[in-house]
Amino acid sequence: MKLLRRRVLVAGAATGLVIGGAVAAAQAGAHAGHGVRSAVAAAAGGQSVPQDGRRVTALVSPRDLVGTAGVRTDGAWRLHGIQLGWTVGDNYGQESTPGDWSDGRAAYPKVYEVWINGGQLKQTVYLDWCQWWGCWKAARQHWVNLGDAPAAQNTVKIRAKLDGGQWSQFTNEVVVTTGP
Repeated sequence: MKLLRRRVLVAGAATGLVIGGAVAAAQAGAHAGHGVRSAVAAAAGGQSVPQDGRRVTALVSPRDLVGTAGVRTDGAWRLHGIQLGWTVGDNYGQESTPGDWSDGRAAYPKVYEVWINGGQLKQTVYLDWCQWWGCWKAARQHWVNLGDAPAAQNTVKIRAKLDGGQWSQFTNEVVVTTGP
């Protein structure tokens, strides 16, 4: 097997290493760019009114996971992978603005854990997104790079890090045919 070592980028944030077709988990650090959520974490009942006056709620769990096999090229490399998508809050990837988007300050988790084949491979993912129109799509999707020689089938499930550092329940598990 060829050894491939490359950073995996998700919406501009380095999230893991691809090593010989396997994804090594790389713990992402906390993001300090959204102070709105700090008020949420401390709020009783999961609600707070941050300094900018917007009402937000506690982070919500992902649900309704879907996965599609795909191939991307990187120079001479043909990299197999899975494009994941899920629903979080009112965001299911629609063309119109989700009701809870709040100009990019939605209570969507930013740290996810992707489990492949029952946890044989795990990837910690940090998602970040812009605040302008259409950016809600980046808040609910991730490309899992399986390298140049993936297994014929892979199962995938995800969970999100919620307020207080606890993990959500796993989403449904999807089976994706990724190889010959």
